[in-house]
Amino acid sequence: MHLIRESGQIRALRTLKRQAIVDILDATGPSSAAEIAALMGCAPDRLYYHLQRLTTVGLLKGRLAPHGEGRQSTVYALQKRQPRLLYVPGDRTNVTAVNAVVASMLREAARSFRSALRPGIDTSSKRREIWAGRRVGWLTAVEREMLNRLLHRVIALFRTKRHPTDTARMYSLTFSLSPFRAARVAGHPRRRRRQG
Repeated sequence: MHLIRESGQIRALRTLKRQAIVDILDATGPSSAAEIAALMGCAPDRLYYHLQRLTTVGLLKGRLAPHGEGRQSTVYALQKRQPRLLYVPGDRTNVTAVNAVVASMLREAARSFRSALRPGIDTSSKRREIWAGRRVGWLTAVEREMLNRLLHRVIALFRTKRHPTDTARMYSLTFSLSPFRAARVAGHPRRRRRQG
């Protein structure tokens, strides 16, 4: 696992396209812009700026590779596998950059869910394709450790390098674990302090 420490690298991941590029390269391994674009469902020319930006900040590397009939194309790869953001709660620059990336991830999760919730998608079998939920509960330190182990096991399922096949399809999993902070209900008056 590679911890992304530099705030410039973290800031470069604020856009959904760049996050998707990194996720795809992590899931499939080295790929050309055309291969990445096919998985993202867009034209390759819409990715070149983002690929260049990720290369400039040092998250990606590109190399020329043969591309049939004597031509060459650039194949992109992650500088280091299994990238993960480093959280530094006392560093305001880091906190701002990480929060921007997380907000972007959660917006994309909502868009993906909205787009996928269509007739024909499996919503209830043991092999369901779409799921969203939220749970709030009390966890001890030991239970948090157990939850973290389970999350690492889930993430490991996504680490297997594959390319599209008849049996494998690309999925996205976005989650957020944090201490519960109840949002104040709109219109509900705050409790007034007693005078006296």
